[in-house]
Amino acid sequence: MKKCVLSNGQRVFSELEMRFLGIYEHFDLVLFSSDFRYKKPNPKIYQLALHRMQLKPDEILFIGDTAENDIIAPKKMGMKAIHINEAWEQMGDVL
Repeated sequence: MKKCVLSNGQRVFSELEMRFLGIYEHFDLVLFSSDFRYKKPNPKIYQLALHRMQLKPDEILFIGDTAENDIIAPKKMGMKAIHINEAWEQMGDVL
């Protein structure tokens, strides 16, 4: 299973935080909108992630905390998407 972070955060801060927490290395791809001229919910950033991960939209489960950026936009592109609260409810017993 491939894992990706697609964040509207600034790499200069967010990457350091992820590395400090020891989670950066657990992802196959980490994309920050600060590296591009567009951010979520612009379809280009999701398409970039799909291309780099070599996946199709129907192979993606997008988990996020913002309805517009992480639920509505990915679903419009054919991805499955759930809000982080739903993810905790569904995965709580597994974690």
